[in-house]
Amino acid sequence: FVVNAHFPMDSKFRLPITKIVANSMKLMSIMNDSASVIIAGDFNTFSNDGGLRQVQMFEEAGFSDLTKVILRSHTTNEKFVRSEPPQRVLETFA
Repeated sequence: FVVNAHFPMDSKFRLPITKIVANSMKLMSIMNDSASVIIAGDFNTFSNDGGLRQVQMFEEAGFSDLTKVILRSHTTNEKFVRSEPPQRVLETFA
């Protein structure tokens, strides 16, 4: 599954929506035999306005930041392989 999201600018709305989306996508993955889920889009993640908590919510739901996964594989010479069970991925952009 690939989900495209555009989150609100205001953290009082963005943080609750983040929790709903992260947990809904986790449930979707569980209900579909651990299907791979990618959440991409404009998360409006600001480090000075709840952004770190927002990323933490996705990580708590079992998602990984794709940029960190790719960077780790390039810096350590690891091969990027499909994990078992499939890895849920959160794509963030700075």
